[in-house]
Order: sequence, then structure tokens, then C-alpha cells
Amino acid sequence: MSTDTKRRPSFWMRLVGLPLLALSFFLAAGSALAFADWLPSDLERYRSYTAAVPCPADTAPRRADDCLRQVPYTVERAGRESAGKSQTYRVALKGGPFGNGEVDLGSPGELSGWLRPGDRVTATVWRGEVIDVAAHDRRRTSENEPRDEPQMPAALGTAGALLALVLLGYGGVLLTGLGYGRITWKRHVWPLVGGLFAGPLIVGLLTVWLHVPWQAVPPVIVLGTAGALRLFLRRDEPAAPRSHRASGTPDPVR
Repeated sequence: MSTDTKRRPSFWMRLVGLPLLALSFFLAAGSALAFADWLPSDLERYRSYTAAVPCPADTAPRRADDCLRQVPYTVERAGRESAGKSQTYRVALKGGPFGNGEVDLGSPGELSGWLRPGDRVTATVWRGEVIDVAAHDRRRTSENEPRDEPQMPAALGTAGALLALVLLGYGGVLLTGLGYGRITWKRHVWPLVGGLFAGPLIVGLLTVWLHVPWQAVPPVIVLGTAGALRLFLRRDEPAAPRSHRASGTPDPVR
């Protein structure tokens, strides 16, 4: 047995295992929440929105209306605003029965100068939220519009579950000492953690773009993670011994 496998974590390294275990439980709870609440909520919201019909003209507007209502507003201010490294076009609306306040209309594009304070606009409102804004022969959907993108919560929920397993396993290694030295943070855990941050995000974006059913997202991420784990473990396996034979030595007679 190699001396590497006889190593045991120090007292302080064992203490590091405790927050890793706590973080793994937190990630597991987040993963469960993504599949139990976030994903079903997004699916229901999109289906309800696509099935919504215009509200009857003779009904009073209510915030909880499940129909599409055209509501007039007055523009309080409008323009580009920074959102991290990107920019977005925001409009502040007032004068409506509800839905007053800022509305994010996404990338500014050619919207510069489109709306000015005091302009009257007509907005489509659904469940008390402004879905789109129309004025000056142009209509622009807002970030409130439900979208058919369940792949992202599926990808992030799967990533949370796998990260929880990785941290739970390594936290157990630090606390018990089993496998310590053979399984290391630098060679095994950190590459998996980094891959589980970037990989599922890329998979989620690609599947949204390609309109892949969300049910296919978790298996793809799980298989990719299993393949990466197998690769990391195989590279640490000792190479098979090779027989050395002098050149020119004839093969034995059979």
C-alpha cells in the first residue's frame, strides 16, 4: 500500500468537512426547490399565458385577472440603464389601476428616443403585470412575459443536486479520513465543482436555443458528470506494467 493512502487529515482539515456538509444540504434543498416549485411554476405560468384570451370590455380591471387587458399608462421616464455589463431599456409607467412602476423592455437596440416623459402608451396586462408596451406604431414585450424556457431550472436543479453529492462525498472524506490523499480537492473535487458551475449553464442555454425538451436536460448533465468523474479517476490509476525485451530477441518457440 502506498504511503499516500495512509495519510489522515489533520484536525483543522476535518473541521473543513463540516461546512462542506452543511453546504451540500443547502444545495440539495435548493435542487429540490427547483424541481418542486420553480420548474412547475414556470410551466404553469407559460401554459396559462398562452391560453389567456382578451378580457371582456365590460368588466372592471383586477390585479388577479387571468385574461389579457389593454391598459393606458403615462410614461414617467424612459431610457437606457446599465444592468451589470449590459444595458437594458427601462420605462417607468404611471396612471394605471395597477402595474405602475418600472418595466424592463430588454435590450435597448433601436429603442433610443422611442418614449419620452408624458407619452401615452397602451400596455397589455396579465395577472397584474405589464407584458408588453405599445406606442408610436411599435410594440415591445417586457421581461415579465412568460417564456417557454423550463430547461434552465432543470439544468440548475440538476447541477445543485450533483454539487451537493460532490461536496457531501468530499466532506465525508475529510471527516472520516477514508480515501484522503487518494481523493484530493485539486485533482478531483475542484474540477468537478468548476465543471458543474459552467457545464449545466451551457447545457441549459443550448437546450433553450435548440428547443430540446426539458426532460432530456438532467440525463445529459448526469452522464456528462459521470464521464468526467470516470476520466479523473482513471488518470490516477497506475499504468499497466510493460514487458521489456531486448531488440532482436526472437519470439519463443511455441
